[in-house]
Order: sequence, then structure tokens, then C-alpha cells
Amino acid sequence: SFVPNIIDTNAFALLATDGSSGDSDSSPNTSVVDDETWRKWKKWRHDKNHGEPPSLEDIKAFLRQIREPWLLPAYCTRSIVQTVSDVGVVVDSSLRAAEACPSKDIPGVKCARQINKIIRQATSIARFGAELKLRCPQSIKNIRGYFLCADRLEGISWALDGLGSALSGAVRDCAEPPEKQTKLDYGACVGEVMSASSYIATAGLYIASGADFDCWSSYDWHEKKDIWYDRRERQRIRLRCARDATAGTRVLALAASKAIRGAGHCGGTDTLCGRSIARAAAALAGASEVGVFLRVFCHPSNNCCKFNYDSGKFVCECDIKMLIKLRRK
Repeated sequence: SFVPNIIDTNAFALLATDGSSGDSDSSPNTSVVDDETWRKWKKWRHDKNHGEPPSLEDIKAFLRQIREPWLLPAYCTRSIVQTVSDVGVVVDSSLRAAEACPSKDIPGVKCARQINKIIRQATSIARFGAELKLRCPQSIKNIRGYFLCADRLEGISWALDGLGSALSGAVRDCAEPPEKQTKLDYGACVGEVMSASSYIATAGLYIASGADFDCWSSYDWHEKKDIWYDRRERQRIRLRCARDATAGTRVLALAASKAIRGAGHCGGTDTLCGRSIARAAAALAGASEVGVFLRVFCHPSNNCCKFNYDSGKFVCECDIKMLIKLRRK
């Protein structure tokens, strides 16, 4: 199963909004800020970086200072349930050790592991659900599109099938005597179907984000006219569009994998061939999506090309010395 990124970072936000790591207009993007805070941001950025664009760590440091009170409950909930989930990982590892280390089986260990898994998956759903408050509202300043929201919904999708499998496993392993696991598994069946449905909704958000916010077709004629001569902005639009398209394709392939596996659990049949093909397609699309992020964060745009309004062409002076100078900045 796909495990979404669980690190609280603004790297996605930088690409998901109008700002980027190489844009002098990059701005705080995970909190509602008023005009006074916005003015302080610009002054802080200028004083700290001498007019240069802020680094990702600079933006993180500033964001920690401006979180609004109305967002604190979501942050608090996310932190609490993540702590519970982390404790669950420790408990699961301890139970695995208790099961593997002694010379004879300890009664109730498998049952305890399934119950612990239920708690972990439920807290994962709660954690990603709390983060929807932080990533989805378009009223949050400088949040553009649904990419961040879809990323959290993808986390919920990932946990749903695990929850269904854990519920079914608890019924099986906590019975007296414990029942044997078979291909026919109704709990896993329900979990996989719910996960597939959620993945399809997530794919819709990714595609809608590209169509309505990030791709070239989402801009009207006047916006296109202003952007046309801005080479760096046009490149950012292409990258955001490619990111949304590859993410949507990847998630649709994951939805197919979950649906195939759900059919196997519901009917008691082997679906290894079908779901392996679907997961291979998801992995291929995921590699393309990662390529977009590598292009953004590992090889940012250079300022050595400028548009000549007299000739109507781009003039580039990208020699080795210029590139080294730009990298040092």
C-alpha cells in the first residue's frame, strides 16, 4: 500500500501555491494573515535575506510565528492522534518481539496485535482528517488549488483498508479457539472497497486542481497575456500541471489495485496478478511525480535568460561562471 508523506513540511505547499523556492514573492502559505502580518513578512524577509528569496527553513521559521488561533485546534488534534499512533507502533513492535522471542506461543498476542492495529489505523484516519482543516480551505492565504487537500485525503484512503483488515483480523484471532485466515475476508473486503472509493475521490481532486487552478487552461486570456513573457512563471505552471496529472494517474492506479484486491477478499479468489499490474502502473506514475519535485527543488530556474522586447526573443547568458554565481546566491 502507498504510505503518504507524514512529515509536516511546507515543501508541498511551496509548489502547490503561487510561490516557489526560487520566487522572490514567496510567502507564508499555511495560515490566514492580515495586512500587518503580511507587511512584517516582507520586512523580515528583506532584512534576513538582503532582498534575496527566502530558503525553505526561513519560511518554516516564519510560519511558526504566525499560526492563527482558529487553526490551533486542528494542529493540537493532529499532534495528539499522531502521538497515539506512534505509541501504537511501539506496542506493535513489542508484541512482535514477544511473539518471536520465546520458545512457545504466548496466548492472546495475535489478538492484541489486531486490536492495536485497529487503534493505529483509526488514529491515522483522525490525524489526516484533522489536517484537512489546515490544507483544504481556499480562504487560507496563498493556498491555490486542491493538491494539499488531496494529499491528506490520500492518507485517509491509505488507512481505510488497513482498518477493515484489522477489524476482520480481530474477530478471527480473538475467537476461542482462533480461526484460520482464508481468502474470503469480509472485513478486508469492505475496507478495500472503501479505500478504492476514497482513492477515486482523491484522484478527482488532483485532476480538478490541475483543471481549475494549476494548468495553462485554467488561466483566462488576460492572465495568459501577462504570464506569456515570464519564462519562470510559465515553467512553474507546467510543473504544477505535470504534478497534478501524475498524482491523479498514480492514485487512479492505486484505486484499481484496491478494487481488484477487494474483489478477491469478497469472493475468496487470488488477485495477485491483477493488483501487481495496477501497482506497477502506480509506481511508474509515482516516479514521474517525484521527477517533478526533483526538477523544482534540486534544479531551480535560473535568471540568466531574459526576454528582449526589441527582438521578441529570449536572450540567455548561461555560461559556467554565471551558473556558479547564481548557485552561490
